[in-house]
Amino acid sequence: MRRGAFTLIELLVVISIIAALVAILLPAVQQAREAARRSTCQNNLKQLGIALHNYHDTHNILPGNRTITYKYTPPFTFELVEPYRRGPNVALLPYLEAGNLSDQYDDQQMYNVGSNLDFKHKMIKVFVCPSTPDGGKPTSEDPNYGSNFQTSDYVFAANNSDVILNEYRNSLFAHEIDAKFAHVSDGLSNTIAVYESAGRGHLWVKRQQLSDTATYLGGELCDWSSSSSGGYIFQEYVVLDSVSPLDTMPINYPQIGYPINQWNFNGGAYSFHTGVLPILLADGGGHFLSEGIHLATLSNLLLIDDGNVVGEF
Repeated sequence: MRRGAFTLIELLVVISIIAALVAILLPAVQQAREAARRSTCQNNLKQLGIALHNYHDTHNILPGNRTITYKYTPPFTFELVEPYRRGPNVALLPYLEAGNLSDQYDDQQMYNVGSNLDFKHKMIKVFVCPSTPDGGKPTSEDPNYGSNFQTSDYVFAANNSDVILNEYRNSLFAHEIDAKFAHVSDGLSNTIAVYESAGRGHLWVKRQQLSDTATYLGGELCDWSSSSSGGYIFQEYVVLDSVSPLDTMPINYPQIGYPINQWNFNGGAYSFHTGVLPILLADGGGHFLSEGIHLATLSNLLLIDDGNVVGEF
């Protein structure tokens, strides 16, 4: 005898079973995707670590994170004291299988002048975290910084003070110090070299993207090829403006709270990976820091010679 169509009850049972399977499988799929993104991100950092060590082996110094230095003679004379320097990202290109791109850079000019200006939208993929929304996408026009430049999701640790006490101490890429690995008396495996500060084509606060108006007020936009590619981690707590949260610079309460994943302003520690911050240690090892890491531990990891050697973290 020919069977009739599904009854309403049978159809509802099938739909319920499918919905239950989706509810069970979807989180697993999302977790697998995030695990893959974390693996890619960590691989990016490890490539940067290998490049840093190869650069150091070649030059016996780490790539500088600095601005150009001039000597002023009144009334109107500015004399260049030091030659133009590549920022860390551009300096590492020959060690990231991007030698052809590196050869196009003119060391006789600043990064934002002449042919070097073309570098602003030629960033290679190793500087893009796969979890960043629109990662690597050129920015829209900024009245202060120009247009169509890319921003790296990774920054070089440039603190020149303790996270908690603000005492004068140096990170590995603090401005003007010209560090070598030999300067890291706390140990390379106990020192952060690079960490994630993602999505810096815009200002992000606690997973909310602020408008271009707020981003421009913050002045955070930073060309990946600039002479300064450092970031700064300080103890702070950030609160969005209650009246105009997305169009106004948020309120920052210094010396309060935990600094990880608050915001990406000024190269702040910020990641789109849930609950963690990817870092590269100076020995070339990748690691994920918890958002709730003890502040003293974080401070010790950032400084190269404070004498506080971190064990397990």
